[in-house]
Amino acid sequence: NAVSTRGSVSAAADCALTTLDNKTILYRGKIQSIADYNIGDDAYAAEIGKSTAEKRVVEDIGDQIEARLGIYFHNKSAGR
Repeated sequence: NAVSTRGSVSAAADCALTTLDNKTILYRGKIQSIADYNIGDDAYAAEIGKSTAEKRVVEDIGDQIEARLGIYFHNKSAGR
């Protein structure tokens, strides 16, 4: 029986930091995240696993955006 016991959730985001008038792009980046989850015999448990994986992916993308902006502003304040 070829039934998958693992699932995967992925998401990607394009982000851009612009000036207030949106005329100048200061930073642009692409971010992606993948999270795996177990698929067992219990459909409810599998759905909870998938939902948790989706939340992890979204949180990871947010963390990556935060880190990249932190690096951008750190480098800017250091004159790089």
